[in-house]
Amino acid sequence: MFKSRILAILGAVVFGLSLGTPAALAADPDFYAKVDYLSWKEFNTSGEEIMHEKGPIYTLGKKWQSSTDFGLTNTTKFEVFGGATTHYESAIVNTKNNYYGFKIDTEWSQPSDGGIEPFAGLGWKRWTRSIDTTVYNSIYVVGYTENWSSVYSKAGIRQNTGTLFWEAGVKYPLLNNNRVDFSGVSHKPKNAPGLFAEIGINSNDCQFSLTYEYQKYNASDADYSSVFGGYYYQPTSKEQYIGFKAAFKL
Repeated sequence: MFKSRILAILGAVVFGLSLGTPAALAADPDFYAKVDYLSWKEFNTSGEEIMHEKGPIYTLGKKWQSSTDFGLTNTTKFEVFGGATTHYESAIVNTKNNYYGFKIDTEWSQPSDGGIEPFAGLGWKRWTRSIDTTVYNSIYVVGYTENWSSVYSKAGIRQNTGTLFWEAGVKYPLLNNNRVDFSGVSHKPKNAPGLFAEIGINSNDCQFSLTYEYQKYNASDADYSSVFGGYYYQPTSKEQYIGFKAAFKL
């Protein structure tokens, strides 16, 4: 059910692109690389932190941009990312988390001559958190894997004229899913708004910028695991990225 809804949404996006941007994928592409510092935290029902992760995430992306038949500009991005973060669950549990995935993002904006440009769009982010099995302080820590997926909407404003450019906006998930391998359960974290921002400089055919992204996933309902014969849930989770991005026009 969840996968079919994702495919339906992405199918609608592709159909819209085919109507409004017949030459979108043939447009001049931009390539970019980004290094983020990720902070991921989880909280119990009392609001107390029960786990956090931190570490670098590396991203490579490609962007296509073109004008539509309706006087709008379409921008489509595809990213792959990965990294190894440090995973803490208590003062005595410290292990590694292998983090990797991809993101597809498409948006439409209203061109503006030197002014503020509004934009809105949709995206799909798919990522895996694979926590290592390890022995730490003589304690055996069993690893596990979570497969996350989130379809989201976004809207914001930007200005990209002259040397300085910036953008800021909000995101709101439409569908969230997290399948945990050891329990065999797929949780559906509840939606919460997020934020994103970027500020940087244009330099010939290059751009250099600082980026920020924040997203909260509210706790899921409890789901029954036939593996363990009990109920489990995904705690409230918060992710934050602070990064440096370099884009090149080839």
